[in-house]
Amino acid sequence: MPHPQAIRIRDDVGFFRAVHVALNKSVVSRGQPSDRLDQALQQFVSNAITSDQVVDIFAVAGLKPPEFSILSDIFLAEVAGMPHKNLAVEVLQKLLRDEIRVRERTFLVQSRSFRQRLEEAVRRYQNRALEAVEVIEELIALAKEMRQAHQRGEALGLTEEELAF
Repeated sequence: MPHPQAIRIRDDVGFFRAVHVALNKSVVSRGQPSDRLDQALQQFVSNAITSDQVVDIFAVAGLKPPEFSILSDIFLAEVAGMPHKNLAVEVLQKLLRDEIRVRERTFLVQSRSFRQRLEEAVRRYQNRALEAVEVIEELIALAKEMRQAHQRGEALGLTEEELAF
């Protein structure tokens, strides 16, 4: 959906493009280089249609923005279905550590709990107390718990600071 300002100036842009084509034909037919003209016209058109603000297209359309969480059910299902289970364990471990590190700034106590559970699961896997499939299931459960903890605040209508408190 074009921006309303773009719709208003589309005739002007069309005019300038037509002038550009006409100038190109006349300059090229005389054997003169048209690079300067192309560059000047391109700069003029670029300056005419630049935006001075960021537009949230989801808000303009009245839609809720989609969730791009790395801990989504679809992604977790893909990781669980990976043929190389040891690689899946490493991927989940790294992603969970990164997610915990991000949450640690605001949710210190909750992050410590998640970190301890992650480290315990990894330690049991490294000591061969858990198989790769079992640790994957455990890490996926931890990821879902982390996602639910984040969504709990949204459901209650709390800000991050209120939820952290």
